[in-house]
Amino acid sequence: MDDPRPAGRPELHTFVLTVVHNAAHSWRLDETAFAQAEWRRQCACPLPALDVPVTVVVPAYNEDHGILVACVDSILRQSYAGALEVVVVDDGSREPLPDFDQLRPLLRAGRTLTYHRQPTNRGKREAQAVAFAKAQGALIVTVDSDTELAPDAIARATAPFANPRVGAVTGVALVANRDCLLARLIHLRYWSAFHAERAAQSLFGVVTCCSGVFSIYRGELIERLTPRYLAQRFLGKPCHYGDDRHLTNLILAQGYEVKLASDALAWTQAPTSLRVWMKQQLRWSKSFYRELLWSLGFGHRCSWYFLYCLLFQALLPLLLAWGLGRGLVLLAAGDARVALGYLASTAFMAWLRGAYGWWRTREADFLYMPLYGFLHAGLIFPVRLVALLTLWDNRWATR
Repeated sequence: MDDPRPAGRPELHTFVLTVVHNAAHSWRLDETAFAQAEWRRQCACPLPALDVPVTVVVPAYNEDHGILVACVDSILRQSYAGALEVVVVDDGSREPLPDFDQLRPLLRAGRTLTYHRQPTNRGKREAQAVAFAKAQGALIVTVDSDTELAPDAIARATAPFANPRVGAVTGVALVANRDCLLARLIHLRYWSAFHAERAAQSLFGVVTCCSGVFSIYRGELIERLTPRYLAQRFLGKPCHYGDDRHLTNLILAQGYEVKLASDALAWTQAPTSLRVWMKQQLRWSKSFYRELLWSLGFGHRCSWYFLYCLLFQALLPLLLAWGLGRGLVLLAAGDARVALGYLASTAFMAWLRGAYGWWRTREADFLYMPLYGFLHAGLIFPVRLVALLTLWDNRWATR
């Protein structure tokens, strides 16, 4: 039986996919251009480090003792010229904190180390709040317990605070344990997340999420906003994930800028199994959609780029997931055109990211970026759908 549709008339799904793919390509190209502009701006106009007192907050829960000691060691060895205090809070781990006595020789003048143990596990925010209450610094550094900082990381990340409009700064998180393919691919994703996505946002002062791996906040803002940070609820339940994104939103909502320090480096431990990685991505996706709703209340007061990013980050994964499903259905029916077009579009966007990363770093691993693109398209887009359907579940999931 002949097809009754007029010859040459495109099907609606093909038209929608074409629009989505073109929009995605345009967004990525804009993002790369803005990221490059921000990188050149930071290179051309380096800021001097400050020397105000800082407090480094390290919440820990069931962390490997060797990794935690290495984290604190990297903090105490900072080249930062100002006073530096470190507050480690154990959030009710099964085992007590490790012995930090081996680090005592690093406690020269202007360096202090204290630690506190919570009687029960109460969550990252509560552990941070204990340290916030003890903090004496004008700037508050938050560091995950599996982080190792570059020796000049804090000095470089404090520099943007010379601008009184800056309320928070995120450093760059990279992967330390690149001894398997998944971790190497995650490292590429982290590099792009900071040097492309957050760098572009930083150009407009609207970084949407300060990394839990390594970020710095104005102490006066932390003191003022901690009660609201602790009190956040969603669907009537206390929030136990999305801490870093919500704290960033609280800063932005106050009218402050949030910036990236592209030369302030930190290394973290990445998941080495798909199961753990997907659980992590599920938690992050839930926090994104939850905070998206919260951001709409103040986004109009930020730079236009803030809502522009949120729009694409919210809608594109869902539309592309629909395109993937549609392509698979047609492929099963013997029509491979949509599926091949989807694969080509995914490969192009990943190649664009990889090409920029290779140009900046000359690291050969960026040649694997299309592989990460297919992994992301095949697993993370469906995870986004699951996240939307399970927003009511506020468990941490990877502990």
